[in-house]
Amino acid sequence: MKTTMNPATLPEILPLPAPLQGQYLLPPEAKTALQLACVRPRPLLVVGEAGVGKSQLALALATHWQVPCLKFVVQSGTQADELLYHFDAVQRLAQAQVLGASRCAQDAVTQLLQPKRFLQPGVMWWALNWQNAMEHILNNQVQYAVLPPQPEGWRRGAGCVVLIDEIDKATSDVPNNLLDVLDCSCITLPTGEIVEPAAIKPLIIITSNGDRDLPAPFLRRCYVLHLDFPIDNPEEWLLQRARVHFTREQLADPVLRIAAQQILADRYSASNIDYKPGVSEYLDLLYAVDALSKDAEQQCELLKQLGQYVLKREIRR
Repeated sequence: MKTTMNPATLPEILPLPAPLQGQYLLPPEAKTALQLACVRPRPLLVVGEAGVGKSQLALALATHWQVPCLKFVVQSGTQADELLYHFDAVQRLAQAQVLGASRCAQDAVTQLLQPKRFLQPGVMWWALNWQNAMEHILNNQVQYAVLPPQPEGWRRGAGCVVLIDEIDKATSDVPNNLLDVLDCSCITLPTGEIVEPAAIKPLIIITSNGDRDLPAPFLRRCYVLHLDFPIDNPEEWLLQRARVHFTREQLADPVLRIAAQQILADRYSASNIDYKPGVSEYLDLLYAVDALSKDAEQQCELLKQLGQYVLKREIRR
């Protein structure tokens, strides 16, 4: 089966899915890294500070290629198994209580409480073998199964994008426990069954803010792309990204430049790197100004008024 997931033909500007606003400016280094990740499949670990567009890279690619984007946001308490499957023990217990009260025959109770009926596919299961996940749900009449969104016209097995967001929030157990899955692209289920990969492997994008070091064995299984806020000519870099979102009729160059200067001044004065404003704050400020006024002079004045809420993210003590 053919796939449309070809990084070599990617344009410089990619669409973003609703409800996100604007478009995504694809960095040249990202295109090269994506070609490598697709030719010799490995996860692409995208590292950079918050707000530089790490997560939006995956969303923009899936939108452009018209394939599903299977997103999992990592939390501090996340376990690696959650990316593979979810066993709903609470629902099984509730079902057992209902069946016990109804005095069903033992054979019927055993059938209805089979563990397979409460095993939900996770993002990696869907990504590695969508057909297998669907068959599991249908054949076992899985309770309250939730299917991932599918773009119109997409065919099962034609590829997809996986976004594992902010993996550095989790303990080192999570990346360590994913090593076997990343190595062989297979999943061993609690029932002992093995999910084999489909012919076309997914593009796996993993993001990290760099807040916590990741285990060396995990890093060896990834390609690493750094999306950094530039040191050289950052003002022009910000303006380039703004022009992807706004026409000159919406926001004139002086408005974009004043906003960029506000961002950079606040960024350089911040002593706490965790709260330095970046692209995300810059675009938030511009979208607010564009929504509140269409007059360039008023927009410049609004920048001064709104900046105190969008910027100065450092916590004062």
